[in-house]
Amino acid sequence: HLPVILKSESELQGCRKNIEQLKDNLTNQIEESTKKQKESLDTLTSQSSYGAALGSVLTTMLWKTSKTEEVIATFIETNTLNQFLNLAMVTMTSFRETYKKGLPDAETNEFKFIVALLGIYINIAAQRAGRDFILDREIGIDFIKSSLDYLGEIPMPSGALLKRLILMLLFNINIDKRGSLLIE
Repeated sequence: HLPVILKSESELQGCRKNIEQLKDNLTNQIEESTKKQKESLDTLTSQSSYGAALGSVLTTMLWKTSKTEEVIATFIETNTLNQFLNLAMVTMTSFRETYKKGLPDAETNEFKFIVALLGIYINIAAQRAGRDFILDREIGIDFIKSSLDYLGEIPMPSGALLKRLILMLLFNINIDKRGSLLIE
């Protein structure tokens, strides 16, 4: 390509004007994109907060209702227990990854959610059928192993409640010989 030679000052001014318009358009597009990104982030943050609050409330309610053998039997019969084990593993793994440098405040929805999740697991493991269900599935065994590993990572004193709950879960699992062997 040969360089274009401008024949007049007016052509040069026209090019400068075009460049300025392009810069203005680019600046406007960047500002608009930044605004949309911020709106998307605000929406995502709002949805995340809502999800954590909903999870916290529902797991707390489920924790309180999962204390009986009949409820655990219903969970097993309806296959919701298998789904719970999968969700619990994903949630615990995410919680560990997100808060590996320090736990959230005990009053946050995230903390309440994980506490209630452990409480449900404790209640399931307290019933023979629930304990068997956990120990008969790889995901259940993985959750127990992961919880056992997590004990050493939980910061103190902020993690005292989490440690206590995991120890309660391990105690319930330990009642079964297979659980005892798993914990050793």
